[in-house]
Amino acid sequence: MAHNEESWILDFLKSQPKCSFTASQIARKAADRQFFETNPRWAIPVLARMREKDLVDVDDAGHYRFMDPMMLTEKREKARNRMGR
Repeated sequence: MAHNEESWILDFLKSQPKCSFTASQIARKAADRQFFETNPRWAIPVLARMREKDLVDVDDAGHYRFMDPMMLTEKREKARNRMGR
């Protein structure tokens, strides 16, 4: 079931790659209405797992966006450069 939920989130975030969303916005828009109404906070633990896998990026304000492989590579390189200075 969690795999399906990750797919819902990825599909939603990939459909708007330049935008970022809160967990509650994702929960409401990525799933169907019945699923959302049953558990409006369903996306929070799924997003946490996805963040650990580097599938999504989260900013300081708690907004999530899709983490494409190129973005991930650039982010890691910037982090390495900061640590090396």
